[in-house]
Amino acid sequence: MPMTEQLWTALAHYLQEILPRAAPDWTTSNSHDPGITVLEVLNYALTDLQLRRPLDDGARSLAQAVAGQATALARAYGSMSPRIDPYKNFKFRVKWDSHYVAGVHKVSALKRTTEVVEYREGGDTTPRRLPGPTRYDPITLERGITYDREFETWANAAAGGSAGSPQVVPKEVVIELFDEGGRLLSSYKVWGCWVSQYQALPELDADGAGALIETLRLECEGWQRIDPA
Repeated sequence: MPMTEQLWTALAHYLQEILPRAAPDWTTSNSHDPGITVLEVLNYALTDLQLRRPLDDGARSLAQAVAGQATALARAYGSMSPRIDPYKNFKFRVKWDSHYVAGVHKVSALKRTTEVVEYREGGDTTPRRLPGPTRYDPITLERGITYDREFETWANAAAGGSAGSPQVVPKEVVIELFDEGGRLLSSYKVWGCWVSQYQALPELDADGAGALIETLRLECEGWQRIDPA
């Protein structure tokens, strides 16, 4: 059976279905996406093969073999393909003391600000702007109140303590980011963290239906991005 337009269409649809599963970063939404490139290459190869020798009744087996090769190619090079769409912000985990903290549903932005210092030499009419100290904003964590007391335990240990005391020994917090397929994208290591504010209960309302949320505010000395090996 020759490689007809109907057979190629069926094969293309099959490849479009398996590519996202094999490599979530690969898409087939426009001509610049790697998934479309793979289909175009396969189309060229199959057309060239058909011109050299018409395909027989084993076309289905050939299609399956080609699909397998496409899947292997996507797995091998999917992580190297450029991603156009931004990642979603709901796939993350937080840990400290070498274990994950359950239930964290919101983390405030990681933000740092470098102060601007103006400097002017004698005789200059326009001051120079130089970088000054860098300040890291506090990080706020929110989660629903459950049986787990990780937030409360850390906050209680720091309450009433003084700088340098065992109660306020800074911790290292790690924020891990994942893509839609569950693959680790990167981690942010935040060091020098200590609790400056703890909200044990939100405002209570007998007419409300919202979840009980506890909040932890962490001061930090800095953070660094760590890409997976």
